Amino acid sequence: MGLRDYQAKAVEAVIRQWEGDEAVTPVTSTLVVAATGTGKTVLASHVAKQMLNKGRIMFLAHRE
Repeated sequence: MGLRDYQAKAVEAVIRQWEGDEAVTPVTSTLVVAATGTGKTVLASHVAKQMLNKGRIMFLAHRE
């Protein structure tokens, strides 16, 4: 399944932040906020796929 433009930009932004210059801005977590129906699960799966073997990934979902 391909990504929509805004999803691809979000995935790129997350990866860019994680792979940025840690000496300047250490990144320990990242938050992506998206509206209902925008494909957050698809976005999350693409981020996880790109980050395989680079560390741990945890996704939290609020259900109430």
